[in-house]
Amino acid sequence: MSGGVNENFIYQISCEDGSIIKTLPKDPSIDPVGMTFALNHLWMTDTQNDLIHKVDTTNGLVVENFPSPDPLPDDYPAGMAWDGENFWIADANSGIFYQIDSLGNVLNQSQNSVSGFINGLTFINGNIWYTENVQDLLREMDPSDFSTLQTFELDLGTYPNGLAFDGQYLWLAVADENTEVDSIYKIELGLPIPVTIAEVIETTESISAYPNPVAERLQFNFSEIKPAELTHLLVYNSVGTVMVRAQIDDKIKSLDISHLPSGMYTYSFKHQAGYTYSGKFMKH
Repeated sequence: MSGGVNENFIYQISCEDGSIIKTLPKDPSIDPVGMTFALNHLWMTDTQNDLIHKVDTTNGLVVENFPSPDPLPDDYPAGMAWDGENFWIADANSGIFYQIDSLGNVLNQSQNSVSGFINGLTFINGNIWYTENVQDLLREMDPSDFSTLQTFELDLGTYPNGLAFDGQYLWLAVADENTEVDSIYKIELGLPIPVTIAEVIETTESISAYPNPVAERLQFNFSEIKPAELTHLLVYNSVGTVMVRAQIDDKIKSLDISHLPSGMYTYSFKHQAGYTYSGKFMKH
């Protein structure tokens, strides 16, 4: 599902047919630009009041808020995304990106202006994707050093705004000043087709993983299975997207997961006989 706003309402929109699933009232004094869903709440940047709002999705009421991270007087907190553990905020005027926790504490930030007038923001497979509103650009950025990985020119109308990711497709909202028509586009990124966690078969404790939680390297213990009998290993994130694919040999004892963003994951070993052995781990 995607989301959208006007002066008085917040809309939950179906990704299947664009229909409105839910409508929430919005305080007209709040001017949300960036939105993301995390920790069972909707979170919004407020450019009018330089605040971040935590919103109850059952009634649209603001549960709490805290100041936006940019201390400059002309700050414009625009894009907002959740990486599985913390938030990312982009300030459109300064071009600075911030990583903050759910209390508003700044954990990391780009030291210099990264880009032009940033608006939409989302987090995909460990990287930040964002729109440059004025230049009609879509960029992918490495959050570890804030370097640009890819740039795409958009020819979908003026002012690309909100971004969202559903685990497979990128969704882009465009407010076209020329036609005065607002549109939402579904964009194919060429990512592997996601599976639901229900499709991953939970079996016995024949294979276990430790430490859990883990920061850099996940160790495997094979109590009843010989590694040589396994064909490959997959690691899924919480929405079922394949994050790691690895071929198996009889020497596999660990897996480097330092590049994965923080969050909950499922590992799945495929046996040559067709069985699947899986378990879960937390990356911090």
